[in-house]
Amino acid sequence: MPRVAFIALLLAAVCACDDPWEGPTLPSGAHWITVRAIAGGPQNCPTNEPLIAATSLEKVDARVLATCAGRGCNATVGCWPGLIPPRDSIFVAVYDPNGYCGAASKGGWAVSSSTLYVISWVGRATGHCGEAGLAAGVGLYAVARSDLPKVRGLIVELQDQSPQHPTGVFDTEINLG
Repeated sequence: MPRVAFIALLLAAVCACDDPWEGPTLPSGAHWITVRAIAGGPQNCPTNEPLIAATSLEKVDARVLATCAGRGCNATVGCWPGLIPPRDSIFVAVYDPNGYCGAASKGGWAVSSSTLYVISWVGRATGHCGEAGLAAGVGLYAVARSDLPKVRGLIVELQDQSPQHPTGVFDTEINLG
């Protein structure tokens, strides 16, 4: 009987996990790129904009500051004081709910002829967490202009491809000049 109980427990554990092949999928016509995470950001910052993109760090900082003042951002120095932005980049702030509760999270960045994709995927939760496990934060990323298509208006699109609770798509457009 103990052997049957062990096998049943093992099967339950295996069923609760994500399959190795599960994760984000590449949008049609796009290819993966590498993007540099340059800083964490304010925590517990509710926002109606899960994605903010601009050609300068100052523009991104001002928009994040508008919703995150007092939560890791200071009205006089902004959210990323002293950060020296990489040259020849665009900047993307991504709101990350962090409510994974032990679930695997995968993501990626891709680009097509006119769109930069920020792709998020969160698998099945493997544990229970309370309010502390649901702290949200903002991450700041730099995308090299050399990785972007040569277009005037670039669409930056956040896709949540999570199987359990997909939030869909949120996009914004920036003028690359």
